[in-house]
Amino acid sequence: MTSAQAARRSLLDDLAGLDSVDVVVVGGGINGVGALLDAATRGLDAVLVERDDLGVGTSSRSSKLIHGGLRYLENFEFGLVREALGERDVLARLAPHLVALRRFVVPVVGGRWQLPYIGSGLTLYDLLGGRRGGRFEVFGREQLLKRAPVLDPSRVVGGFEYTDGVCDDARMVVAVAATARRHGGRILTHAAVTDLDRVGPGWEVGVDDVLGGGRARIKARAVIDVTGAFEMDDPEFRSDEPVITSRGAHLVLAGDSFPGSRGMTIRVPGRVVFVIPWGRRWLIGTTDVAHDGPVDRPAATGTEVDYLLETINEVAASDLSRDDVLTTFAGIRPLAGEESGDTSDVSREHRIDNDGDGLVSVRGGKYTTYRLIAADAVDAVASFLDVGRPSVTDALPLVGASTPAVLEATVVRLVGDGLTDVGARWLVGRHGIQAPQVLAAGRAVGLTDALHPDMPYSSAEAWWAIHREGAMTLDDVLARRTRLAIEAVDHGMAAAPLVAQLLAEAHDWSGPDTEAALVAYQASSSNEYDVPCLRPRGAKRDGEG
Repeated sequence: MTSAQAARRSLLDDLAGLDSVDVVVVGGGINGVGALLDAATRGLDAVLVERDDLGVGTSSRSSKLIHGGLRYLENFEFGLVREALGERDVLARLAPHLVALRRFVVPVVGGRWQLPYIGSGLTLYDLLGGRRGGRFEVFGREQLLKRAPVLDPSRVVGGFEYTDGVCDDARMVVAVAATARRHGGRILTHAAVTDLDRVGPGWEVGVDDVLGGGRARIKARAVIDVTGAFEMDDPEFRSDEPVITSRGAHLVLAGDSFPGSRGMTIRVPGRVVFVIPWGRRWLIGTTDVAHDGPVDRPAATGTEVDYLLETINEVAASDLSRDDVLTTFAGIRPLAGEESGDTSDVSREHRIDNDGDGLVSVRGGKYTTYRLIAADAVDAVASFLDVGRPSVTDALPLVGASTPAVLEATVVRLVGDGLTDVGARWLVGRHGIQAPQVLAAGRAVGLTDALHPDMPYSSAEAWWAIHREGAMTLDDVLARRTRLAIEAVDHGMAAAPLVAQLLAEAHDWSGPDTEAALVAYQASSSNEYDVPCLRPRGAKRDGEG
C-alpha cells in the first residue's frame, strides 16, 4: 500500500473510530470548503466529505468573476450587490494572487438614451462598492473603440468602463481547502455520503470510499449540507427551500481572438453576457436556462454556443463562429426560490435552513459571497453547539497569499532560479508565495519540463497537485488543479500520460488501471468540454501548435 493510500485509509479509520466530531460538512464546493475553514478557525473539530473532487461541480464551472452582479440592480437587489461588492474587496485582500481586479467596458448599441440609464446603474454600483475598485468612466464612440478595438464602430454609440474581479474558481476552492487543513480541518474526497441518521443527540453519517472500497460511519454533533444542486436522496437531508437548477454555458477562445486586454459586459434583454480576459484565454458567458436533466458533469448545448456567439457578433466587428471556439463548459446553478418562467429572475440570495436540531442546509448564493454563506451556516451550528466564537475568516489570508510587493519579489526570485518571466508569473499567479516550494518539489523528483505544449504549466504542478493538494484522478489534475481541460483543445491529453504515471506511483495503479484511466478521461473530457457538432476531441485548428 502506498503512503497516499495508507493516509487515506488511516483518515477513514480515524473518523470512524471517534466518539464524535463537532461537525461534518457534506459537499466540497466553494461553500463547503468555506464552511470547513470557518468551523475549523472557530475551534470546532470539523470534517468535510465530498463524493467526487473538490470543486467538481458548479464551483469550477462559474464565469470566474468575483463581482457584485451589475444586472441585479435592475431587480432592486441592492443588499445583495452591496454584500457581494464588499466581499470582492475582502477576497482581493485575502487572496491577491488569485483575485485580480480588471476593467470591463459596457458598449451601448442603438439609442443614446441608454447612456444615462446605464450610467445611473454604474453610479449606484460604485457607491455600493465604496468606489474601492475605482470609479466608472463614460466614453464616446472613439474613446471606447480605443479601449475595446473589437467593437463595431457602426453599431456602438459610446459606452462605459468599470472595475470587477476575475479569479480561477477551482484554484480558489483548493486554496480555501488548504487553509482549512492548516487550521485542523480534515477532508475526505471521493467518498460518498450514503445516508444520514439521527442517533441520540447527534447524527451518524454513512460514508462509502469510492476509491478504496471501505465504509465508515462518522458520528457528529452537527451536519452542514452544502450539496447544492447535488441534493441527497436521503429524506433526512431535507430543506423547506426548493432548489431550482439553472444551466450556465461558457465558451473558451484563444487569447488573440480579441484585440486589447479589457473585458466586456454586453447587455441583452433580462441579463448580461461577459467577455472575460482569463490567463491566456478569453471566456464568453453565460447562459441562464432551466436545467431539468442530470446535474453531474453537464455540457454546453449547440443552441447555447450559438446564442453566445450571436450576442458577441451583435456588437463586435469580428464574425465569430463555432470554429473560433477552443472548448466549452457548463455549470449548474442551485438557486433558492420559487419556480418562475425565467431562471434569470430568481434571486441569487442564499438561504439557510435550520430547524435547530444540528442539521443545517445551505441553498442558493453567489460564488463571490461564499465566505458570508459559510459564516451564516457555521453561526447556526455554533448556536446549536453553544459555541460563542464568531467568524474570523474576513481577516485570514488564504494559503499562498501575501502583499503585492512580496508576490512580485517571489516572481523575481523564480526568474533568478531559472524560470522565464512568463513562467514565474504563471506559477505565482496560481500558487502565490508557495510557488518556489512547488518548483523545488518538482525538481527534487526530476520534474522540470513543461506539462503541456500549449500552456505554461510546469510538470512540477502535477506532482504538487497529487501529493499536496489531494488530487486522486486524471480529472482532478487536468480539470481543476490545472485548467487544461478547458484551456487546451485536447483537454490536456498531451499531459495525461505523465500525470497518469505520477498517479500510478502515488496510488499503486497497475498498467491496466493506468490505461483505463487514460481512456476514461479522454471520453469524459470530450463529452464535457468539446464544442458541440464541430470537431472530434483533440483535432487542431489550422495554424495551431
